[in-house]
Amino acid sequence: MSDSFVIPPSAEDGETAVVARVAYLFGVMAESVVAASGGFSGAAVYCVQTADNQRYALKQVQDPSPRSLQRLRWQHELINSAVMLRSVPLPQPLSAATGDIRLHSSHLAFDSLSSTLWTAEPWLPGYPADASAISDRHLTNASHALNEIYTAFSDTVLRTGGNERYRIEFNRSNALKTRIEILRSLLNGELEELLKTMEADPDTTFRHLARTICAALSRHIRRLYEQCCELAAREFRLQPVLKDVWSAHVLFTGSDVTGIIDLNASDTDSICCDLSRLQRSWFGSNIGRIQNWVEVFSSIRPLDKPERQLLSALDGCTVLLSPLNWLRRRRDDLEATENQRLHPLGRMLKTVKEPETPGKLLSTPAPGYPITTASARDSLCSSMIIDRLKRLSGVAEAYESVVF
Repeated sequence: MSDSFVIPPSAEDGETAVVARVAYLFGVMAESVVAASGGFSGAAVYCVQTADNQRYALKQVQDPSPRSLQRLRWQHELINSAVMLRSVPLPQPLSAATGDIRLHSSHLAFDSLSSTLWTAEPWLPGYPADASAISDRHLTNASHALNEIYTAFSDTVLRTGGNERYRIEFNRSNALKTRIEILRSLLNGELEELLKTMEADPDTTFRHLARTICAALSRHIRRLYEQCCELAAREFRLQPVLKDVWSAHVLFTGSDVTGIIDLNASDTDSICCDLSRLQRSWFGSNIGRIQNWVEVFSSIRPLDKPERQLLSALDGCTVLLSPLNWLRRRRDDLEATENQRLHPLGRMLKTVKEPETPGKLLSTPAPGYPITTASARDSLCSSMIIDRLKRLSGVAEAYESVVF
């Protein structure tokens, strides 16, 4: 830590004070703090800006269990090695003054006053590209960036021998296995039960979207299930991949990729997991753009025939099952609201005053994570789910199986 950091931030209570105090543990003096949310995972993420306009992302560790922390340590090691080997545009974790000794990790800081565990990393430059503005140059640069990341990940495993989370092997795709289980559950009655629940939703727009999505699932689910099952026993090239990458995670400055963020879901699987998610989040139902992207990528990192078949199956799952996740979120929110209404403790909690808005808002929203306050998240949740479903339902309704 620099000698200039001699007086730690105040130990007073409050969100801003906690984040400033944690930032200090990573050698960062916070000039401003703003809450940032990357979605509905519940993870606490903050953008911290210093007096010299440097930005950092501070993330509270949601699951401090030994297994989860071990996986996080492996993730930090993978990113550090990848950046060292290939200078890839990944957020390299900062070192804390007092790391987690139990896991021999210098990238985890414990704030004793709030009893919370944190990580920190640079806030990478750039912004997600709007689909209408993505050129062939964007696609070429994105393909090169992904290829460099995959190569760096593979080199890391070859050098270190890998671990339980990150390996190189020929094996069955766990992503495919998971999707087969979801499809089987839908075929065995979950789809009908979900639609029945959604018909009781008080929002007419949501009911219409739910009907559209469930109708698309009903039309295609049997064939998609069979397509996935045909590949279930096949072995593919597996390696560390991002696993849950979508358009908001790929940051561009001009047409150059200057950041790929949020590697929490990274795991061992086929690179087709990443391609299937990213292509649909960029291009929706525009099959021509999707096929163009796959050809651009495969000209840099070739895909063999089995991988192209897997990509086709995972692409269908992305289109038809992604909306399902949001339907389930909506169902769970409705059930939680009803339970709170009926339960005396829930009614009492509704009267508790919300905390004050944390920090002062940065003049320009930071890229990657839409800026929200803690109190705004619940009120925005319903409209955000509906907005997301409007886009996904249109893609699902127009779905046709794509051959790559």
